[in-house]
Amino acid sequence: RARMETHRAVTYAERAGAPELLAPALAQAVIFDWMCGREADERQLDRALQLERNLGSVGWLGPPSETAGLYLMGMGRLDEAQVAFERALARAEAAGMEYVRADVLLRLSLIATRTGEPGRGAELAQSGLEIAEQLDRGQLSSALLFGWGFAALHLGQSGTVGQLSQRGLELSRAAGDRVYLLCHEALLGSLDLALANFAAAAARLRPLTGQVSVIGRRPSTQSIIPDAIEALIGVGDLDEAAGLLASLEDRYRDPVTAAAAARCRGALAAA
Repeated sequence: RARMETHRAVTYAERAGAPELLAPALAQAVIFDWMCGREADERQLDRALQLERNLGSVGWLGPPSETAGLYLMGMGRLDEAQVAFERALARAEAAGMEYVRADVLLRLSLIATRTGEPGRGAELAQSGLEIAEQLDRGQLSSALLFGWGFAALHLGQSGTVGQLSQRGLELSRAAGDRVYLLCHEALLGSLDLALANFAAAAARLRPLTGQVSVIGRRPSTQSIIPDAIEALIGVGDLDEAAGLLASLEDRYRDPVTAAAAARCRGALAAA
């Protein structure tokens, strides 16, 4: 539905000759296409970014630079994504857009953790969380708790992961937010997997795999199915793991998924 509405918005913004509306609509149409499993039109994204540069700011409507960062992060182009997010952060700080600033800090946190700097990732997420709590935004706070928890997982802080995810689950339930409800559940499953508690990891992650395709492909959910496959291999459910892996390889063809699937294929072959 979001994809359909955003493409309508592009049509209306073009018709109105309103670049401040067209820029975010173009960028969001690209990311929603990607989230729905369609090929992203990077030329359209470049056009949105050029409009943003010409305008200076598009206000609260979703900066194209942030949207571009999300797409680039999902495609594994982390250096490019970081540049886009840093540009969005600078614009948000200059315009006093605290909500956008907190959201971009989450994305920079996830990139820092993925590029081997989980300590920096935790710091960025905590900075964003402080803003989100001051704004009294429960959904945004839950998202930043996930970013902090993701960093804590990579720092080996198992107790912190559990505490942060429990808080995040409560906030997501209260806000009616399905995305980070799923992400926090998955983070707890990833923690079980990291601790070699394969049965617990499989029990938690197995029911989540079907939800990923429902809520759409997102950078924050890309590890759920690969982690579920590894957990299933760990408990010896090799046929189920193979079926889930085949489905993953068939459905998603981005570089991040390809790398994760190759790792899973190797683990399955070894088992």
